[in-house]
Amino acid sequence: TSNSFGFLPPEERCKVDKGTIYLAGLPHIPPGYSILCELAVMMVVWLKLQAERRLQKTWFKKHPYVNEAFCQAGKAAVLVMMADTVLFAIARHHWRLAPFMRVVLMLCKPKLNQ
Repeated sequence: TSNSFGFLPPEERCKVDKGTIYLAGLPHIPPGYSILCELAVMMVVWLKLQAERRLQKTWFKKHPYVNEAFCQAGKAAVLVMMADTVLFAIARHHWRLAPFMRVVLMLCKPKLNQ
């Protein structure tokens, strides 16, 4: 929509052609704000992965602290999520890759791959 940062009633924000959509009558965050929040969180995750990699290379050369392959996979997932978010902001397509990349990030957690 053209009003990405304006607050609209739920019925106006989420229009559907067929059927009934139940929105619980709650106000929704405008898409522009949620996109900015999503990008900010992804930047924090990117910086965390960079810090882990730097920590591994500086202090844990002989004893692995993080798996380099998982760290690289996590960074690739963050890049795909950022690209997906930007494409969504521009084109407003009805599908997203970000949920799948969140699963990849979860699988890159050190405790899950031991």
